Formats: sequence, structure tokens, C-alpha cells
Amino acid sequence: MYKTSLLLQKIEQLRDDMQVMARKQGYTSPESLALSKKLDHLLNIYSGCVKLNDKYSEDSPTSDWQGVF
Repeated sequence: MYKTSLLLQKIEQLRDDMQVMARKQGYTSPESLALSKKLDHLLNIYSGCVKLNDKYSEDSPTSDWQGVF
């Protein structure tokens, strides 16, 4: 499982690589499209992590304890 910060670093690096590749070989080159698919995959993983974190923060019992102590 990826740590979120490592995942974000990989996303940024892959995004930069894809932009360079697209400028050199075109946006529809097989190499650019392969990088785009990898980027989509990492973004989907990241999206799942964010949704999971949001779910746990919403279900957190600490909100029920506010003002008790």
C-alpha cells in the first residue's frame, strides 16, 4: 500500500514526465498514452485513499466527544 505523500510524489513526477514526452513526441504518441494510463492508475489509487480517509474521519468517535473534556 502506498503512503499518501509517496503517492503524490510519484503522481507529480509522472505528470512531469508525461508533459515532457507529449511535447517531444505528441500527445497521442504510444509513449505519451502509456504514461497517461499510468498516471490515471495512480490518480485512481490516490482518489481511493482520499475517500477512505474521509470515511474514517467522518466515522471518527472524537466528534462525539467534543466539549466533554
